[in-house]
Order: sequence, then structure tokens, then C-alpha cells
Amino acid sequence: MSVALIRADRRAIPRFHESTIRVTLRIPGKLGTSSGRLIDYNRYGLAVCLAGSSALITAKTSLVALSFNVGRFHVRNALGVIHNRYRNAESDRLGIRFRIDSPSQLDAAATRQTLGELEQELQNLTLDEIVTANRS
Repeated sequence: MSVALIRADRRAIPRFHESTIRVTLRIPGKLGTSSGRLIDYNRYGLAVCLAGSSALITAKTSLVALSFNVGRFHVRNALGVIHNRYRNAESDRLGIRFRIDSPSQLDAAATRQTLGELEQELQNLTLDEIVTANRS
């Protein structure tokens, strides 16, 4: 079995290429926010596509606070670290890994539980159901 097939089998949640799920990013200790759309998610991290280039997110930015809603799930100020960044003319794509165990994370246990429950919920829904749930 090829590596590509093994990796394909591991993905339980589809990528959200047409997602309308908005993610707000904030740099702790700084004013201002930036927002983008969710394109990939699991309990360990997510990928966000920012339209255009965000002045808030610089090459030195690593820690961000993330807020987003998916249906009945409301994630507020979950801390994450930018692990990778891909830039092109139209957008920035950020790969962010959650850092819930950080001493700076408020209400870490509740945040961890919400992220895990959200992953379970997304595994049971189709992309159309996810988008519809986010509009309600």
C-alpha cells in the first residue's frame, strides 16, 4: 500500500475548501484582529486562509488567539502557534497548532473539551451540513 493511500485513509474530516466558517485571529497583547476562513480542522490544529496579506500577521508572529463558531460550538481565544505559512498573490494560508496546555490559555479544560467535541461532530457531518449548521 502506498503512503498516499495510507494518508488518505487517515483523514476523517473533509477539508473545507468552500467554507464560510470565519476564524478571527488576534495576537495576544496587541490591538486589532484579522479574519479568514477555515479550510481544515482537527482537535490539534487548523488551517486558515486569509484573503490578501494580513498586516497583523508578520514573519515574527507565532502565538495567536483564535475564535470561531461552528453550529452550536463556540471557540473563544484558543491559543495556537503558527507552524507554517504559505503566501501567494491572493491570500495567506496559515497552519496553526493549538497550544491549549499553555499557561496563558484561559479555561484550558473547557477549551480542550470543545475542540474534541467539535472534531467528533465534524466527522459525522458532510461539508454541506457543516456549512448549513454554521449559518444557523
